[in-house]
Amino acid sequence: MADSSELCRNSQRTEGVRAVMDAQGIKDAATRKALEREAYRIATQDGLTGLHNRAGLEDAFAYSMHRASEHRAPLGVVLLDVDSFHSYNGQFGHPQGDEALREAGRRLRHSVRDVGDHVGRYGGEEFALLLSGESRDAGGKQLDEGLLGMLAERICRSIRTMRIGASSSLENPTALYGKDGDRQKRFDELTVSVGGILIPSDAGVVSFDDAFGAADRMLYARKSKGRDGYDVGIFQPVTTRV
Repeated sequence: MADSSELCRNSQRTEGVRAVMDAQGIKDAATRKALEREAYRIATQDGLTGLHNRAGLEDAFAYSMHRASEHRAPLGVVLLDVDSFHSYNGQFGHPQGDEALREAGRRLRHSVRDVGDHVGRYGGEEFALLLSGESRDAGGKQLDEGLLGMLAERICRSIRTMRIGASSSLENPTALYGKDGDRQKRFDELTVSVGGILIPSDAGVVSFDDAFGAADRMLYARKSKGRDGYDVGIFQPVTTRV
C-alpha cells in the first residue's frame, strides 16, 4: 500500500483538523503531524473492514494513476459484488453478515501484493481492488488481461470457500442446501461477481469516475450472465456524441 503521508500531501481532507489545531494553539510539529495522520485515517478508512473507504479509494486511485502514467505502466481496476447478500443477512442476521464482509476483506487483502496494490470497500457489499501494472513476478511480467482474469478467478474461489459462524448449528443440515442454477449450493455459501478493466500503459491519465464506471459496466455485464464468475477487459473510454 502507498504510504498515507504521500497520499495526504495533496489531499484537502485534513484542512478541518488543521483549522482546529490552529484555533487551539497546537504548534508542536510532531503533535500536529500525528493528529493529521489520524484525521486522514478516519476520513479514508472503512470502519467495518479496516480497508480503504470510498474516499480512500479515490486518493489511492489518484496516486496509482499518477505512478502508472509516470512509469508508462498499465493499471488494473476490479469491482466485485457479494451475490445475494441481502438474503444472506436476512437468513443469518447482520452480525454474521458483518463478519462475512470482514472475512471477505481479509481474503481480498491477502490476494494482492503489499506494495503497489490497494483494496477497499466501495460501498455496502461491494469491494474494489487497484492493481499496479508494474512487474508482478520475478520474471518482470507486467499486468495484462490474462493475469487480471487469473486474479479474478482466484478471488471467486477464495470467497466461495468461506464459512461463517452460526449456520453450522442449524438443526436440519439438509436445510443448508438449495438449488442455484444447475448445482446444489449451501445457503451459507457466499459467492461474488467480479468485473475488471485493464487501463493500458498508453491510455494517459484516466479519471476515477471513468475507470470505475468502466469496471462497473463490466461487473454488471457479468451479473447479467449469471453470478459467481468474472468478466475482464481492456478499458475503453466512453465517447460522447455532440
